[in-house]
Amino acid sequence: MMRRIWTVLAMALLLTVPLAAQQAEAAETLLQTAIKKEVVDGNLAGAIEGYQKALAAAKGNRPVTAKTLLRLAECYQKMGDGQSRAMYERVIREYPDQKESVAVARDRLGGKAGASDGIVTRQVWVGPNRDDYLGAISADGRLLPYSDQTTGDLAIRMLATGETRRLTNKGPWTQSKEEAEWPGAISADGKTVAYGWAGKNGFELRTMPVVGGDARVLVRNEEISEIEPAAWSSDGGYIVAVVRRKDRNNQIVLVATNDGRMRTLKSLEWRYPRKVSLAPDNRSIVYDAPAHSTQAQRDIFLLATDGSRETAIVEHPADDYGALWTPDGKRIAFLSNRSGETGLWVVPVTEGKAGAAEEIHAGVGARNQAKPLGFSRNGSYYYASGGTGTSDVYVAEWDAETGRVKGMPSRLSERNVGRNIDPVISPDGKQVAYRSLRREGMTVVRSLETGAERDVTFEGAPPGPQVWFGDSRALLRFGTDSEGRQAMYRLEVETGQVRRLLQFRSGETTRSMQPGVSPDGKIVYYLARSPEAKEPLLRGYEVGAGREREIATGLRFGGGRSSLAVSPDGRHLAIAADNGDTRILSLVPLRGGASRELLSSPKMRAHLGLSWTVDGRHVLYTGASEDGQNDLWRVAVESGKTEKVALHGGGVRWVGVHPDGRRLVFSGGTARNNKREVWAIENFLPAGRRLTNP
Repeated sequence: MMRRIWTVLAMALLLTVPLAAQQAEAAETLLQTAIKKEVVDGNLAGAIEGYQKALAAAKGNRPVTAKTLLRLAECYQKMGDGQSRAMYERVIREYPDQKESVAVARDRLGGKAGASDGIVTRQVWVGPNRDDYLGAISADGRLLPYSDQTTGDLAIRMLATGETRRLTNKGPWTQSKEEAEWPGAISADGKTVAYGWAGKNGFELRTMPVVGGDARVLVRNEEISEIEPAAWSSDGGYIVAVVRRKDRNNQIVLVATNDGRMRTLKSLEWRYPRKVSLAPDNRSIVYDAPAHSTQAQRDIFLLATDGSRETAIVEHPADDYGALWTPDGKRIAFLSNRSGETGLWVVPVTEGKAGAAEEIHAGVGARNQAKPLGFSRNGSYYYASGGTGTSDVYVAEWDAETGRVKGMPSRLSERNVGRNIDPVISPDGKQVAYRSLRREGMTVVRSLETGAERDVTFEGAPPGPQVWFGDSRALLRFGTDSEGRQAMYRLEVETGQVRRLLQFRSGETTRSMQPGVSPDGKIVYYLARSPEAKEPLLRGYEVGAGREREIATGLRFGGGRSSLAVSPDGRHLAIAADNGDTRILSLVPLRGGASRELLSSPKMRAHLGLSWTVDGRHVLYTGASEDGQNDLWRVAVESGKTEKVALHGGGVRWVGVHPDGRRLVFSGGTARNNKREVWAIENFLPAGRRLTNP
């Protein structure tokens, strides 16, 4: 009898072992299938479904479960979904033996596992287009004014019911160019909205009942180019606003609501605050601004409404912005990237003096792009984020002769997945520099020989696309500085040193997203727009001599964005530029001869980079396919023949060819949707320190 029992147990064990192996193999297969949907296809919804199936199949398999939870959390994080944090925390809490997965989860949380303490992140609205301008949330959290850019009208969103109502009815853009440019703020009693109106008679500050009715003009001044209402006093007696004057002097002002008299509280000169907030007791204002002209990062300042004093309440090398008074008037909440990604921070304030700042919630907003909308009376914090989407840097083997990619592209880096864009290969082929959206202005420099990466933040240089100088030691970037002036910068990748090479003349601008650099690095080419010229001017900046010269005139370009690239032999310059409803790719000889158009197409993406093949026979560019995705195309220099380069996935941009001619580096991912998302963060202060109504 006992022998029979042991025989049965042994047979069961023999059957169980292969079954467990089969289950583990099935879970791993499901995991890899889901990863392909996420990374290659850019299908986040399908990937989430696949990861959930992999979790169900991986029961008891701790390594696969931990890895799957990480991928699932990453998907939710890319979508701006707050439940990603709970999944990262679950990996740390329930799978401490999976050390590699735990390390990744801690990194995603900024090293602050388990700190959420009951935080609820709730999506309030997915609806306003990315082009729509959003105002401030009402005190009861029910109303959100915004500028509906389908017509330019002022509209109100009732968040509780989901109803949207236009308050103005100006007609379509074809009939009127007027618009509610600043949708503004709602009075404390919830009855009136203040907004900035760009009208036929200039810019005006107006008010209107939130239920609709006649508009009342409070301010109309010929010296003002814009006026942004920021907040109402608690009694409705005045409105705090930011004025942009035509002489480029920006001001914080108080506007009386009975007669429209305007009192200047603070002249900011060239600085412009992203957010201005009035304390519940009406005694002080907080706003953000760069501390000086060489600093792009912002600090936060406290200003008495009687003009008696001003202090810097938050000073830090990071970018601190979007300051808001909490409803109890005891704290200031603000956004900061000091922990590596944009998070919500709170600092206590007593008698005008700040205590220690504390991060309350990390990873605010999809792609870390958040616009604070205000607090409701119950302490809920509202913000808007841009449309969801992802981008990573990839490397692919390719056959330059046939224009075909060999195999699957591989992700260049596993750091900051979903938030890496615009790679550029150094002329010596040893390094790739790309922009990381983890922190504004951050560049990552990766060695292609060792795989080592360095994070570089170029202090004082505006963020934006960049190209290498010929010496492979520095990057070139155009940008608008904190004073609103355009300039050209040299960025040293080893030291982070920033040197301004060229200051544009007054009134001149450039929209060259990718300037062209000669192979020896001595000349930088770009399109400049001058008030006196009808068409952009093609200019060359001689780096050694520090002077500009005109290269060509009479080119058929509009005033839109452009990309430029110099041929490997330095003889020709390829220029892709917007020109009205179409885009033109031209070839300009740099040593004499006539320019010619290679391509004219409305589907070309002129601002997403150009690249030459090593043999100089083709120019690579980004263009839209029938499905609307951005794909890689090439055009033959001699014949003008175009063909699509077969890259897996979509969303391709900023393609570079390695000097060996056998590799492509590019960024790609899922397209951002065209909607803004409005979120509420609730219970975001630790227990015992919840917000209370004043």
